[in-house]
Amino acid sequence: MRHAEVLLESYNQDALEKGLGVKMHAISHEQLGKLLSHALGYVDYTDPGIANELMKLLDEPELNKPFFELYKEGKVNEHYIDHAIEKWHESSSELELHEYLGLTKEQYARYVEEDKLPDIA
Repeated sequence: MRHAEVLLESYNQDALEKGLGVKMHAISHEQLGKLLSHALGYVDYTDPGIANELMKLLDEPELNKPFFELYKEGKVNEHYIDHAIEKWHESSSELELHEYLGLTKEQYARYVEEDKLPDIA
């Protein structure tokens, strides 16, 4: 197995975080290495198709919480909600979508109507 040291410059980190919706500091070194080994060949991390493929490779236990909890903790950004919704569709969860995301019905309704997440207190 070959190892390489990669300098993740801020513009690449910003694009990767935006595309995945996950903050880099929330990912273990092992998972980040796995993710980057696949991502290096891609150009536009913000492309939803590329982001979804990369997210399938990411198995970070720390991210197994409701979206809004992770968002409040600063581990994911607003773009991660798309991945969380896709995970809900693919799951056999008996929770309603707003519950799965960690939002109240009212918060989710506002998000759908105004594309605005609740303020973080």
